[in-house]
Amino acid sequence: CVDCLAGKYASASGLSTCSDCPAGKKAAGTKQTSCFDCELGQFQPSTGEDTCETCAAGKYSQSKGSSSCTVCPGGSEALSEGSSACVGCTAGKRVTKTCSD
Repeated sequence: CVDCLAGKYASASGLSTCSDCPAGKKAAGTKQTSCFDCELGQFQPSTGEDTCETCAAGKYSQSKGSSSCTVCPGGSEALSEGSSACVGCTAGKRVTKTCSD
């Protein structure tokens, strides 16, 4: 028998092939029996991957298992990488790429 590679899994005994993890999930090591959701603020657009990517500043991912990040809507921002939500600009500021005077 051969181990499933990272990014792939076999959920039962006796399978002849390993399956790719779906988008939004990862299998970090070999011999995995399931895939794991990307965490809040992370995403994975591809199948068969062993890591998740971090959302860039200005984007967010508010649910586990995301396959993409969302751009913050007007009037809000996500200043740091890996944000799970956007925050509104305070009074006296407007949005450019980040809230500014």
